[in-house]
Amino acid sequence: MNYYKRHLGDYARDTGHLSALEHGVYTLLLDWYYVNEKPIPEDRAVRIARGNHEETMMVLNEFFKPTAKGWVHSRADREIREYIAKAEKNRESGKLGGRPKKTIMVSERLANETLATSHKPIEEEKAKACASSADEAPTRSDPIPYQRIADLYNQTMRLLPKVAKVNTARKTLIRKAWQDGDERKSLEFWTAYFEECEANNFLNGKGPYTNGHENWRPDFDYLMQGKTILRTYEKALTRMEQEQ
Repeated sequence: MNYYKRHLGDYARDTGHLSALEHGVYTLLLDWYYVNEKPIPEDRAVRIARGNHEETMMVLNEFFKPTAKGWVHSRADREIREYIAKAEKNRESGKLGGRPKKTIMVSERLANETLATSHKPIEEEKAKACASSADEAPTRSDPIPYQRIADLYNQTMRLLPKVAKVNTARKTLIRKAWQDGDERKSLEFWTAYFEECEANNFLNGKGPYTNGHENWRPDFDYLMQGKTILRTYEKALTRMEQEQ
C-alpha cells in the first residue's frame, strides 16, 4: 500500500500516553508494515525503528502481536485485506471494460471537438490519459513498481529531498537498478537498501561534507546510481558476514 488512513480520534485515544520518540517509532513501524504488507521481522524491528531498542520493544509489545512470522498488527491487516480486495475488484472491473461510458456526454464532446479542429487533440488526450494511468501501477508488460520504490525512499530518507514525481529519467534509473540482479526484483530488497542508506551518515544527509561539497547532499537520483547501490549492498553483506 502506498498510503493508509490515520483516524485522528482513534489514534489520539490509543497513543495519548506515548512520548514523542515513541510516536515516531510507532509511525516508522506502521509505515514499513503498510508498504511491505507483511509482519515485521523480529531481527529487523529495531533497525526499522532507527535503532531505538527500548522504545521499539515497548511499542511492539503494546500495539503488535508476536507470531512465528514476525510482529503483526490486527487493524493494519484488516485494512490491507480490504485494500487488496478492492484492488482485485477494480482489476476484474477493468477486464470487463470498466464502468459504462456516458454515451451522450462523450458524443457531444466528440462532435464539438470535431467541428472546432480535428480528431488529433482527442487522440492526444487519450495518449496522455494512458500515460498517466501507466504511472500509477505496475502492469504485466512493465512489472516494475516505480512509484512504490520512490515511496520507500520518501518514507525512509527523511533528511533528503523528496521525490515529487517519477518522471521518465527516474523510471530509467529505477528500471536499470531493478534489472541489475535477481535479488533486486523485490520491494523487500529496496526496503533494506534504503534502511542501509539511512544508517550511513554520508548517504542520509548528515555528513559531514567537505572539500568543496559542503552544500551538496545525496538525493534519490544519486542513491539509484548503480555504483552507489553496489557499494552499499557489498558493505551490508560484509557487515553481516562479520556479525555471524
